[in-house]
Amino acid sequence: YKRYASAPKATAVAHAIDFRQEGSRMAVVSELTLANGTGEALPEVLLYLNPGLEVTSVREGGAPLVFGRDAQVVWVSRRMEAGDTLRLRGGYAGEIDEAVCHVNVAEDTWSNTRRGSEMCMRYGKRYAYVERGYTLLTPGALWYPTMLPPENPSSVYDAPVDFTRFSLRVRNPERQTVISQGRRSGTPEDILFRDEHPLPGISLCMGDYSTRRVTVDSVTYEINLLRGHEY
Repeated sequence: YKRYASAPKATAVAHAIDFRQEGSRMAVVSELTLANGTGEALPEVLLYLNPGLEVTSVREGGAPLVFGRDAQVVWVSRRMEAGDTLRLRGGYAGEIDEAVCHVNVAEDTWSNTRRGSEMCMRYGKRYAYVERGYTLLTPGALWYPTMLPPENPSSVYDAPVDFTRFSLRVRNPERQTVISQGRRSGTPEDILFRDEHPLPGISLCMGDYSTRRVTVDSVTYEINLLRGHEY
């Protein structure tokens, strides 16, 4: 993260994610709309993606672009002039590498089995789940490409964020309940979430949940309970 911290970066204006899971592996296609609001030309486009996910292609309007990788950093050989916009389509697949998550948490804090004075509960040992029967992916796992890193090791409380208009399509969830941000539509085998407002990130949760809803004054509230845990 520190190596690329000072490099100027584009902004993700919109991001459409097409997600498919097979066992512990995921295969995803992202369509990104980027804008260069830095006031200067960008010699290349920098993105962040979980190092366990292999980038299979990066295209602009159907034409392949040259790209390379340095751990969780992906660079695309495409110059962006100041004020330019760019639409990229990228494919990536693999398994989540949890070692890249929350690197700002010190090893002694992470492994502490007793309650510490700085927190009310212990840190968990897992940061992402992609398994048959259960999936949990949060922005910190870098399960989709972002223009900004999810954390800043040099200054823990100064992590920059983009506000992006997301849509998420989940294919063949194998009868699991699929939970994410945004308005839901589609069929049980082809589910689409579309956000009405730009968000700093998006999460995906799939599992054997039962859903309960109640509408109060035209507002619908929803709670999803893992079966066997409906206390």
